[in-house]
Amino acid sequence: STTLNSSRDYLNAYQLVNYVSTCVSIIARDISRLEYQLVDNSGNEVNDKKIVSLLQSPYRSMSWRNFTYMCVNHLLLDGNVFILLNPNTMLDIKNKTFGEIVPINPANVFIFDEMGRTVLSNTQFTSYEVQFFRSYLQDHYVDILPENMHHIKRPSPHNPLRGMGVVQKNAPILDADRLITLYNNQFFAHGARSNLLLSPKDDEAYNPDSYKQAVDTFYDKFTGSNNWGKPFFSPMAVEVKPITMSHTDSQVLDQKKMTREDIAAMFGIPAVISQIYTNAKYDSAEQQLQTYSTITLPGWGSPIEEGITNIIQKINPGVNFKFIYPSRIMSSDAKDMVDRGAM
Repeated sequence: STTLNSSRDYLNAYQLVNYVSTCVSIIARDISRLEYQLVDNSGNEVNDKKIVSLLQSPYRSMSWRNFTYMCVNHLLLDGNVFILLNPNTMLDIKNKTFGEIVPINPANVFIFDEMGRTVLSNTQFTSYEVQFFRSYLQDHYVDILPENMHHIKRPSPHNPLRGMGVVQKNAPILDADRLITLYNNQFFAHGARSNLLLSPKDDEAYNPDSYKQAVDTFYDKFTGSNNWGKPFFSPMAVEVKPITMSHTDSQVLDQKKMTREDIAAMFGIPAVISQIYTNAKYDSAEQQLQTYSTITLPGWGSPIEEGITNIIQKINPGVNFKFIYPSRIMSSDAKDMVDRGAM
């Protein structure tokens, strides 16, 4: 089992699980910095002033880069991006259109299917139609019709209505890393000392009250960071044995290193970009960068492209949204990149 069980947990993994924030930030930063273009169905560039204005400032004081950064964060962590199509003028309301697109925290959005059932990413029953979304907005819950909420998702194997992100797909591995971090924090919180087994030499010397008093005295004088460096002195006649292995013996350091590599692989980030420099190779650095820009960025960016295209086509059906990605891998380079371990 895992403690990562809900959208709130998946988003909190950004802070609670080592290195997840690094990987998510790298991808979100790079996608939000990409240039984009508006094209028609033939690939010719289009200049639609209303769409351009919307993308320049999707939501009041939110810039396009901040909007994209937040959307990519939600997609990577939770597998779901919810964008509210919000009218901001009376004309928008009259024309049943919108002037703002607002990213909503996935932890605050619930999906209800055609039978009125709540659908989660691990819901096993099959649902094909969203009846409405329920979202927590401005201190209360609001029911939102599907035409007013655009939903971008990474497909879940359980049902077609709610997506599944990297954190949920890899929850056991990420949870293990979180628990190792908690173990490490507790180790230093208790003075970076081993746990001790205290065995009274004379069992009859203590009744329950005196034993508890002796243990409390020992705990107060010996444990915690405030007692770092103080000499050990037992207030009772006991045999003391350390029972905790060192970080090296318990392979905590090796496990942390392995988990970092696993997390980078989950998000598709090569060593030269993931900042795991022990695995970075100078002779394949260029190829790793090409792999990242050709495979990783388009892989995470394409759902955002499709989502934005669907939104702007409500304004102009003939317009498509495309990111402009860096250089692509040529087929003639692929064999050399595999030989160098870059892909």
